Amino acid sequence: MGKLSEPELGPDPVRVMLVRFGDWPLAAIRLGLAPGDLAGDSPLILVAKGVVLTCCPRAAAEGVHAGVRVREAQLRCPQAVIREHLDEVDETAFEVVLRAIAEIAPDVHPVRPGVAAVRARGPARFYGGEDVAARTLLERLIDFATPDCRPTVAVADGVFAAEQAAAKIRGWSVVPPGASRALLAELAVESLNQTLLARQLRQLGIGTLGRFAELSRAEVHNRFGAVGRRCHQLACGEDLQILRSHNPAGDRSVDIDTDAADSEQVVAHCTPVIERLIRGLDSDSLVLTEVRIRVTTEHRRDDRLWRHPWNFDSAELLNRLRWQLLDLAAAGNPLLTGDPDDQADPVRSDRVVGVQLIPTRIVEAQAAAQGLWGSRPESKVIKVLSGLQDRLGYRQVRVVVPQGGRLAKDRRTWVPFGTAPPTPQQRRAEQPWPGRVPGPPPALVLDRPTAARLLDATGEPVRVDERGNPSAEPEILLLDPRTPARQVIAWAGPWVVRERWWDAGAGTDRLDRFQVVDELQQAWLLALVGDGCWLEAGY
Repeated sequence: MGKLSEPELGPDPVRVMLVRFGDWPLAAIRLGLAPGDLAGDSPLILVAKGVVLTCCPRAAAEGVHAGVRVREAQLRCPQAVIREHLDEVDETAFEVVLRAIAEIAPDVHPVRPGVAAVRARGPARFYGGEDVAARTLLERLIDFATPDCRPTVAVADGVFAAEQAAAKIRGWSVVPPGASRALLAELAVESLNQTLLARQLRQLGIGTLGRFAELSRAEVHNRFGAVGRRCHQLACGEDLQILRSHNPAGDRSVDIDTDAADSEQVVAHCTPVIERLIRGLDSDSLVLTEVRIRVTTEHRRDDRLWRHPWNFDSAELLNRLRWQLLDLAAAGNPLLTGDPDDQADPVRSDRVVGVQLIPTRIVEAQAAAQGLWGSRPESKVIKVLSGLQDRLGYRQVRVVVPQGGRLAKDRRTWVPFGTAPPTPQQRRAEQPWPGRVPGPPPALVLDRPTAARLLDATGEPVRVDERGNPSAEPEILLLDPRTPARQVIAWAGPWVVRERWWDAGAGTDRLDRFQVVDELQQAWLLALVGDGCWLEAGY
């Protein structure tokens, strides 16, 4: 299912009709079961990283709940079937639901697996009213209901309000035009689905969205960042003003049957199909920017998401397939490491039996076109980078991606050029990170901090006491013994970072950081560690 960038919210949200499946991961498993599968009649538990993610009502009645370890869940409900949660299962199963919704109302906007919306005006006009349209859509989706999860349909002003209305009902409902903000005002702050923000608001005595909406937008942004600002917009009734359709291209997935044990044989076999896929997109003025490649061998399946900064051509798509096959070999998988002609080779039988390409983001060609001022590198730059990846290995050519962290060097990570960057959850950029320096990140971050000196007016080093107070105002900055001292004309801080403070035996690692601007109008980030001072970054 295509991924959509997060658009801006506005004060005049589009009126939407929204479909919600309350616990879609469970429904996705049930709907994908083969006849006779034990999970069809037994209690079902979904787990991720060794703990329960969600469970059916029967398992919940036995004391199982989210967050419980798998072993404990098995003790509480021994008859339950336990399955690992996979995002691709949720997405693949919901594709069928999206097609069913499109039969009633075209231009479906997927919110996430289990939730989708359409503009209410068209179906309401066609079926003779919003209530009739909602009931018709619900009747079409009843085939996808499971014992654990039944669909609901709600009509309201904006996606967020419609989802909240759908979560409170059985069946369908219509929130009158203009009444959505009153509906939202009564909801608890937990409905924003931001645990940390909700806890902080509760500590401030703010328990409802109505109270939250009364706060100043600027103050919310300063206190809670971009996440808080967006949540404040939702609490005020602001929402999407335009819904984007699910996929302008329809289903472009391709399945390729093959039987080879060499990566180049597999690539050669897939080349005509991939070239045909790209030509078909070109003829429809579409471009592919993200694709999931699934390689199936006789003994395993490797599933990987590849993303291009702009759009794939056939050569680049074939390169991604080649890299994935080589990664399998480098990881010690029998694939490609045995001799297919050696009858005595024990791994010769692990051959590639299938390759599946699932486009997950296809956009209009004009949306990916180069901007007036050149928002992307020239094609020759991309070709040079791709050529370097062919020669050095794709992991050796990397680009930087911002992430969460306390220190400047921790607030970046490197990913191979042309691969999917970490998800927001993996980057953890919106977490509080106590001690992080606020504001824009530095332009220059040193891999190894260099020694410096930050002095007060008397020439003594500036120090920070246990309460975080500086001994004196910084006045002089020495970046290098070979260069003259610089006058400090502005400074901020200190920001105190304490690591391993809970482990008395290991000792506490402490840094006190200052931002300073020198007489040459250059800004620096300095870290005081013990009696030393280190240059961490420059702005």
